[in-house]
Amino acid sequence: MSRLRETYFDREIGKFTTRYLPINPQTQEEADLLYQELSHEMADEVIYQDGQASEEQAKNTFLYWLEKAKDIEKLGFKPTIESDVFYPVGNVPNSF
Repeated sequence: MSRLRETYFDREIGKFTTRYLPINPQTQEEADLLYQELSHEMADEVIYQDGQASEEQAKNTFLYWLEKAKDIEKLGFKPTIESDVFYPVGNVPNSF
């Protein structure tokens, strides 16, 4: 189950669509679960869509998810997970 987005059936348009969920962790554990999902979303193979995305598209995707990570950090939670994105532990990158 994603904590970043959900898929639902939109009756107005008659199809399934995705909406992004608010990010508001209350504990370090909740924050780390979000950081874990963000780490996946920000991984090279995901942002480049296995080679299908342009450099600009990949950059925009990474920066979108980076803003979500910064939102969590602003709430006072640093990542305590091991990740290629949040390396060293506790670091949120500043840019692409």
